[in-house]
Amino acid sequence: MKKTIQVSAIALISILFARCSFISNTFNYKDKTEEFVNAIVQKKYNKCISMMDQQSNLPTNPDTVKAALDKLSAILSQNFAGKLNYSLISSKKTFSTDKSESTPPGQTLVFVQIDNSNYVGEVKLMFDDKTLKITSFYIMDVYEQMGTMLYYWLFGILVLGVLAFNIYMIVQLKRSKAPKKWIGYLLIILLNVPTLSYFPISGFHFNLLSFQFLLGVSFLSAGYINSYLAFGFPLGGLIVLYKLKTTRYEDEFEDQTMLSERPEGAGDDIDNI
Repeated sequence: MKKTIQVSAIALISILFARCSFISNTFNYKDKTEEFVNAIVQKKYNKCISMMDQQSNLPTNPDTVKAALDKLSAILSQNFAGKLNYSLISSKKTFSTDKSESTPPGQTLVFVQIDNSNYVGEVKLMFDDKTLKITSFYIMDVYEQMGTMLYYWLFGILVLGVLAFNIYMIVQLKRSKAPKKWIGYLLIILLNVPTLSYFPISGFHFNLLSFQFLLGVSFLSAGYINSYLAFGFPLGGLIVLYKLKTTRYEDEFEDQTMLSERPEGAGDDIDNI
């Protein structure tokens, strides 16, 4: 038993240290990406090569690498002239039985948003966890004119309102004396339809037969290109609200209690009047 506890403790500590290392490396990846992209734009290709992992599948011939970097520099200069802003979107490791879908061992996949307040894009890099050097680099083929995030945050107020209403209805249902409450809980959690969503990059979308199952809302915060907010019309919560307002469960419960506790002969006295 003690040995099992010791092994579990060691495993937990190892996981915590690995997690801390992953988080600290993530911030380094963002800085490394900024330094690497700026070097490409400024055509400092020797610096770029020094930041790349020569042991990976990247071309080993410097001239080949410089030619590829020159093409990347042309793309960046064409779409992102001027000072660039960098925002870390996500970093992740993927484990799958399919090797093609898994992140290579000892590496981390990083997505960084780049923009110059007019256009926005996304770069994808693979870093070696030990050397913090780049093993692959891609410019995503989506460049959109960057708009305001004001509507995104205003729409978030509606999303929070739907979430608060559904939570409120769960509390009210729990406090009530309604029978078969589990049916009401399922209605509140699952019956949220149709769906209205907002994407900063493409605006509003309405889906008549799209359900939102987790208390009526969903969201993703992943930069300007991939972020979205969505809520489903709280139909289940409104049905429960209607039933609670129009059905007097407490009165019915009290009437049944009084009938069951009425003494014998009480009805005979009334009939004799």
